[in-house]
Amino acid sequence: MYFLAETGLFDVYAVKGSNSRPQKIWRMEVGPRDTCAKDRSERDEMIVPTGWRSCATAVPVESAPSDGLILYTQAGVAPHSWTTNRKDYKTEAVWTYELALRAGDTEQLVAYDEFVAFPEMRFHWLVGPSLVPRPTPRRAVVSGPDVAAPEPGAFVLSALGIDELAIIPPFALNIEALREMVEGLSTTGRPEDTRRALDLIAAAPPDPAFRTTMKRLASTPATSTNMTVRKGTHWCEKVTRLLRYREALMEGCANSTIPADKCANLGFAGQWLQVCADNVKPIWRSTDNPARRVFIVDFNGGRETKVLLPRPARAVEIRVPEDFGALDIVLRNQDPRVFVFTGAASCIERLTVLEDSQTGIAGVEASRVQFAGTGGGIYHRAHSDAFADILGIKPDDAIYDSEGDIDLADKLARRRSVPPCKGSSGAGFKSGGTMRLDTSAILTAPPLLPFVRNESATP
Repeated sequence: MYFLAETGLFDVYAVKGSNSRPQKIWRMEVGPRDTCAKDRSERDEMIVPTGWRSCATAVPVESAPSDGLILYTQAGVAPHSWTTNRKDYKTEAVWTYELALRAGDTEQLVAYDEFVAFPEMRFHWLVGPSLVPRPTPRRAVVSGPDVAAPEPGAFVLSALGIDELAIIPPFALNIEALREMVEGLSTTGRPEDTRRALDLIAAAPPDPAFRTTMKRLASTPATSTNMTVRKGTHWCEKVTRLLRYREALMEGCANSTIPADKCANLGFAGQWLQVCADNVKPIWRSTDNPARRVFIVDFNGGRETKVLLPRPARAVEIRVPEDFGALDIVLRNQDPRVFVFTGAASCIERLTVLEDSQTGIAGVEASRVQFAGTGGGIYHRAHSDAFADILGIKPDDAIYDSEGDIDLADKLARRRSVPPCKGSSGAGFKSGGTMRLDTSAILTAPPLLPFVRNESATP
């Protein structure tokens, strides 16, 4: 209810009780986080920070409107629930959501979703048939997979065809007021103020003034190390929205004397990989598009660079042939490295990077690259050919412990009748020379910010 009120699209009332019992009625009032807690007048009212954007207060009222959208969240109250229709009070309904449009005494059903925990018949070859409780549906939350019902607010917005991520609360629409608030918070040097400034920047639409602020925060020693994002509700979304100013952060860090691993550290990359990355297993499935599956496990060496990830990274070139067909590559890396794909890089249908937090990718279209965290022992499982635990399907080719640059044409066996994949050729590394890396073109796990330290900024 607080979430729906925060969207600004509804006048939200909460009613506790029924027609046969005393009712308490509240209206949800939404305002900036700094002011709404002061409006509390009764002990049993709730003050809820809704996401990071604003705050909602339950204000007692005498009555609720008779017309409007009604959200039922209890099986015994929802008109179409299993309990109500079947008069069945023994079967446990884990959750019920029903959205109706009321006009006077008439209600029109808009959307309905219910989970009823019926036991399912299973057959075991040894013991025969047995009843097993039906598992509760799972949903993804900030802290990982969790057994729970869908969010009521998300259910309502989905039923009405509203994009949850596109909603901005009313108080955030005044961009001038936001700029002034962010400017004031970003100059105090206090950790709490710096984090609140980041909260406001994440909640607001992209703005040139915020780009300047992010650059200043990253380059100033007093604020750079305070640029952390509290892990909690909407953590992944918040980090993603702040990284709209990625180039400004890199520019600020390049001119800062703050150590590379502390500069503008919005979130630990390892934490992002654990919480936000697409870690759906297995990586390879039988339903994938036809492509040659290649597993590249760990590298040694590489060319020294001035790119920080956040420690100095080595560069490795991987040359992609155009006459080997489409490739689906899984790359496992352990140390700070930037992998530059040259040649027919467009032949790579998908590149999955298994890492702990220190890998950069250049030369592959961003939409084809996904980062995933890794569990312990992956190296040993790979060498023991336990590919099903890691990848789901055994790779067509596996490349282990490469020394520096590699040419896939030399590592992969040629096949007959493979349709060639035409791609643009890359310049590659010149023998004994160097290759200039544009840090803005390097893809990483989102919280990592690859940048080149200016020599004059080194402590």
